[in-house]
Amino acid sequence: MACNLRSAVGYGSTACLENFSGVGGEAFLFLKSDLDGVPEYSGGGNTFKEGTFKFKDGKGVYNIKLKKAVNSVTWSNNPNSGGYTVTATFTVADDMNKMAFNGRTLNNLGGDWGVLIATANANEYYVIYNHQFGLSTFTVEGTTGDAPDSDHGHTYTVAATMFYGPTVVTLTEDVLTVNEDVKYTEDGEVESGTGA
Repeated sequence: MACNLRSAVGYGSTACLENFSGVGGEAFLFLKSDLDGVPEYSGGGNTFKEGTFKFKDGKGVYNIKLKKAVNSVTWSNNPNSGGYTVTATFTVADDMNKMAFNGRTLNNLGGDWGVLIATANANEYYVIYNHQFGLSTFTVEGTTGDAPDSDHGHTYTVAATMFYGPTVVTLTEDVLTVNEDVKYTEDGEVESGTGA
């Protein structure tokens, strides 16, 4: 790092363009075991190299549609040169059964997975992932709500220790392989030809 510092604009926006807050309406979950190699940071700072999240043949990400305007990515520094804890919190209001299934699976993976959550910019995603140490936090909270118009669904909180807060990666459709939904037989077996 050589103790480099950079000048920055602390208000308004750069280049007279919009400066939206919040995150996009979808997240991608991925498994460490499905990656083809270790994702690499770019030499320029808080970004991963474009296309560095490559997946093994037949593997990819799992697309999760999020409830709008309730999701966020936050970060805070760790003491003693310990990097940053980057945390994503997102809510899925529909597909209660699928998300219950996902929650059980992810809860048993021991942190060997990660999240890409869309920024306000096209093809750009916040990254919550540590290839060496895994996730530092994973919690799921859920509610049915107590009235017809109440909030309901699953809220995921996922955190990882990273070099920067936040860190982003650019991924285009030709790089980002989205897994098909897995279907099951009445016996609980994976139906042939579905899933990754």
